[in-house]
Amino acid sequence: MVEVGVSVFGPSGVAVDSGMVFANKAGSHIAAYDADTGDELWSTNLLENGGAINIQPTVVDGKVFGATSSLSQPGARGTLYALDPDEGNILWSFDTIESEDLWGNPKINSGGGAWYPPTVDTSNGVTYWGISNPYPFPGSKGFPNGSSRPGDNRWTDSILAIDIDSGELL
Repeated sequence: MVEVGVSVFGPSGVAVDSGMVFANKAGSHIAAYDADTGDELWSTNLLENGGAINIQPTVVDGKVFGATSSLSQPGARGTLYALDPDEGNILWSFDTIESEDLWGNPKINSGGGAWYPPTVDTSNGVTYWGISNPYPFPGSKGFPNGSSRPGDNRWTDSILAIDIDSGELL
């Protein structure tokens, strides 16, 4: 049995492929374990843009897919990832916030990422991700009704089609 040491909410199941079990480790890493021994094979930190991992990984077509969500942490940017299943190297990442400055207020705003694992269309090489909402909602002190993030907050509250190999937005 593997102890993660922190509360992880989900869906936080595991993915199994090629004799390995892939899991959300402590809300910050995706880890691979030997399915027979339980030994950790690798662990990759996905918190380069803040937030936390709160979905289970998905293994398809030689890639491990995972994502972070901002969990309303100011300045956090939810990010989508594809990892190499053998070594855990990041093959690509996709920042789900189009705005470089978090809609003008990074000390308050955050958002994006994925609440659920992607749907993967292997015949067309596309992953489909349901992208999380922008924060704060419905607003915060001094910024009612989301006024800290004016505009359309593009790519949040949407479905993105991402190329399975390149991580490019389709």
